[in-house]
Amino acid sequence: MFCDLVGSTALSAQLDPEELREVVRGYQETCTRIIQRYDGHIAQHLGDGLLVYFGYPVAHEDDATRAVRAGLEIVTALQRRISSPLAGRVSSSPSPFQGEGSTSGASAGEGSVIAQSPDSPHPSPLPRGARGLRVRIGIHTGLVVIGEIGSSEKREILALGETPNIAARIQGAANPDEAMISAATYRLVEGLFDAEDRGQLELKGVAIPLTLYRVVKEGEAQSRFEVVARKGPTPLIGRDHEFGLLRERWARVKEGEGQVVLLSGEPGIGKSRLVEALKESVEHEGARCLELRCSPYHQNSALYPIIEHLQRGLGFQSGDSPEEKLRKLAQALGRRSGAQGLAEQAGTLVIASAAKQSLPETEIASSPEPALSPVKGAPRNDNARLLLFAALLSLPHPEGYPPVTLSPQKQKEKTHEALVTWLCAEAK
Repeated sequence: MFCDLVGSTALSAQLDPEELREVVRGYQETCTRIIQRYDGHIAQHLGDGLLVYFGYPVAHEDDATRAVRAGLEIVTALQRRISSPLAGRVSSSPSPFQGEGSTSGASAGEGSVIAQSPDSPHPSPLPRGARGLRVRIGIHTGLVVIGEIGSSEKREILALGETPNIAARIQGAANPDEAMISAATYRLVEGLFDAEDRGQLELKGVAIPLTLYRVVKEGEAQSRFEVVARKGPTPLIGRDHEFGLLRERWARVKEGEGQVVLLSGEPGIGKSRLVEALKESVEHEGARCLELRCSPYHQNSALYPIIEHLQRGLGFQSGDSPEEKLRKLAQALGRRSGAQGLAEQAGTLVIASAAKQSLPETEIASSPEPALSPVKGAPRNDNARLLLFAALLSLPHPEGYPPVTLSPQKQKEKTHEALVTWLCAEAK
């Protein structure tokens, strides 16, 4: 991946050298934080450009996906770096779940004071009226040779081959605030992202025109297996014994005995296909499946699988404002106000799919409803749940609502109760 800051020459003419240094430093720190979270390796800082490797020194099966995710997040994060009078402002009512619903995946300890929410602009010494930093990003996938080059005074370990050069040329063909990928990368991430075909472009120094794609946003698919399954699942062969064990556990669930199954094994042996076969079987019987997935990109967010499930169920879109998300949350709570009891003892399959981590153990405490003042026109329980879910999803405190006066531990307990109620109602 090659990332370049747009308009750096103009910025150098408008800012003092000290201010420019702070802008470039903030840009680099923002990019570095995101790149490191996806296990990328910054090989070189080329002025205001970054040369980044995904797949070296640590290889993953989804390095192309990691690169594209990192590119999209860098664009979004830098757009929020605007001059703001909110610098230094802190939240007067920190949530014990601060960071759980943020895209950065970073979480804070209980009772800590957190600066602005992930949706708030980051202060920076940009010229007055400037609307954030703009970058161009180019991503290409190919073979390279990693070697040490340079003189005796300064030696670097760099990837040699045409891949880094093509990534730099693709970056040059992108518009500001765009992440552009080659056809080679697109084949590896197809279905996981929505992309716009830009056609074949001639790149300087590249003999053959390349087909390029602009990455618009993340797609609806949650995994590569889901993308493949949409084209038709492969036959389930040689898994009769394992499938029989799963069916046996499901039979016990229907008799009222809850079951938990841990399915483990080496990558590529068919775990996802086996789970998919079980889903098809129980859905054919009329049961509903709720699927929660952990993510290697959010290992610092213990409740990420549930948060991600809630966000999809609420219909959150990447372009939604915090106010729009709050509106969707309030509407969903209103629709559920008549179904607050526990789910009926009908069979329900909940699949927790782990990616390099397991779902957290969640303690549920039974106690009265939170001591929150009701807002006119809304049921008492809905007011409480709206405040709890808003904090969990890193949304701003709803305007006109009273502050949360619970201790961090009690707020966690109440949030867990609300989540269990939500999931039980959803499973009916």
